[in-house]
Amino acid sequence: MVKIHWLGTGLSAIPGLKSLIDKGHSVVVYNRTVEKAAEALSDIKGDYQIIEFSLKDDDLGDPLIPESHILVLDIAKEDELIEIMEMTSKINDYLRGFFASVGIELIDFKLEFGRLSDGDDGHFIVLADEFSPDNCRLWDFETGEKLDKDRFRRDLGGEVEAYQEVARRLGVSLELEDK
Repeated sequence: MVKIHWLGTGLSAIPGLKSLIDKGHSVVVYNRTVEKAAEALSDIKGDYQIIEFSLKDDDLGDPLIPESHILVLDIAKEDELIEIMEMTSKINDYLRGFFASVGIELIDFKLEFGRLSDGDDGHFIVLADEFSPDNCRLWDFETGEKLDKDRFRRDLGGEVEAYQEVARRLGVSLELEDK
């Protein structure tokens, strides 16, 4: 699989950048961007994994932030960015296969990473997020039906049924037990 790091957006959120240290990193992985990439990179063919970094700031709309700006502003170190990209790539590979096994295509997803102290003078990178149809795009392989929050965003209706369908395919029981 070819990896492209599509990060050329420029600084868009200087006032909020330092808050990234405390709030963690957002990484968006797009698996279905061949058409978009082809326009800019017409000779590229194949299956792509694009990793983007964004500032976790709801007021600013979680703007993209280039890797070079993260480094220059000392929000994260180079080895941390490499670790985040490696973790994201492994998670992506696993999740794509996991969902494909039940007839669902994972289009993209968001992960948040943060730092935890190791108790001494150091720290380590942690994945600090849940995974649900609210932070990814899931489409039925055969029909292309959207099984995620795009049902709400695009006013398609049927959000509950779509989420229940994902749970059903994954073998997750939604029945509450009597206690």
